[in-house]
Amino acid sequence: MQLVKNTLLTPERTVTRKVKEVVLALRLERLFSKDKILKAYLNAIYFGKDVHNRNIYGIQAAAGASLASTRARSTSPRRRTWPG
Repeated sequence: MQLVKNTLLTPERTVTRKVKEVVLALRLERLFSKDKILKAYLNAIYFGKDVHNRNIYGIQAAAGASLASTRARSTSPRRRTWPG
């Protein structure tokens, strides 16, 4: 239901919207596997902000932002020596 709530409907808090959410979620479950629904959800949710204070949506963008943040820290003048 979170995928439907976050991607297909408005954030209004009414009984009508909740009924639509349930109906759409049931249809979604009939059309797609749990894995596909989870993948769609993970690629749509908010993961916070990156090092440049931009919003991050989706797990792939979050992973990229995390790696960029790690690279930025490791290339600073005060970086530590990496083992190996």
